[in-house]
Amino acid sequence: MSKKRLVTITVAAIIASSTSALADPTVGVGLSISFGNSKPETGVGIRIFSNDKPGKVVGTIGVDYMFQSESLRATVGAAKIETNSYVGLDLGYNFSHSEIDFGFSAGFVKTADPVFIPGPAGATGPAGPQGPAGATGPMGPQGPAGATGPAGATGPQGPAGATGPAGATGPQGPMGPQGPAGDRVRTH
Repeated sequence: MSKKRLVTITVAAIIASSTSALADPTVGVGLSISFGNSKPETGVGIRIFSNDKPGKVVGTIGVDYMFQSESLRATVGAAKIETNSYVGLDLGYNFSHSEIDFGFSAGFVKTADPVFIPGPAGATGPAGPQGPAGATGPMGPQGPAGATGPAGATGPQGPAGATGPAGATGPQGPMGPQGPAGDRVRTH
């Protein structure tokens, strides 16, 4: 491997990993496809991401195992992180071919859980006005005293009191006096 390639990969790895000091780094695993001087290769890889916040484009460093050449491939790149997934582009160095290539990767990553930050409590409106208490109407007039009937019947009942605005009624008029007891028949 030439010194120029080694320096390029080392500098890129340092730049990508230095951003991890600024945020919460995380780890992910995925599939990768590399395109180099030879035919495309597929592999599985592990990546370290500089940030774990969904919706961010972050720096990555990683290593892939390439199936066709049965070799390791060191990577440095960038990835778009979404909730528990990533898609990335990277430059890699295939140790078996001793060449720098570029690749595409996608997989799973542990992202930060969303943090609920409560806002200020909503203001409540003023209480509505209380309705007026129901007023009672005037007391109804007292009914006339009932006339005594021949067999001691009671007089008619007085009318009910008039209702006021809230529907309350006046008291019932009094009953008239009871008439004299009728003749009793004695049976001995």
